[in-house]
Amino acid sequence: GGAGAGAGAGAGAGAGGMGGFGGMGASNTSATNTSSASSGTGDVTEAKSIEEVNRIVENNRAVIVDFWHPGCGPCVRFAPTYSSMASISTYKPIKFVKINISQVQGASQVFGIRAFPTFIVFSDVRLLRMTKAQIPI
Repeated sequence: GGAGAGAGAGAGAGAGGMGGFGGMGASNTSATNTSSASSGTGDVTEAKSIEEVNRIVENNRAVIVDFWHPGCGPCVRFAPTYSSMASISTYKPIKFVKINISQVQGASQVFGIRAFPTFIVFSDVRLLRMTKAQIPI
């Protein structure tokens, strides 16, 4: 069926024809540095582009995306917990992704991120839930 964004999605968080956020993103893939905040992220994928997030969402049944910033204390402090969650066998069917919004141009606008950390849960390509912190961008 068609993939529509759920409640809580910011402007621009509607799903494209192929699911995800197809065709809505910037093509900046110049992010090459990995933050030290992502230590021990063997089971967490660090997305380097909006297109990569789209591909992951389209190719996995359940996805949690952590939109974070290296200057955000709560983001940095939560990183080891997020990584640990990804390593728990109960959560193996879920694809854990993080995207550094300071390195991927346009990610905030495309996904409607207005504060960080923000977590978006996708189920079968549809945005299921979006949780936001109180630290505005």
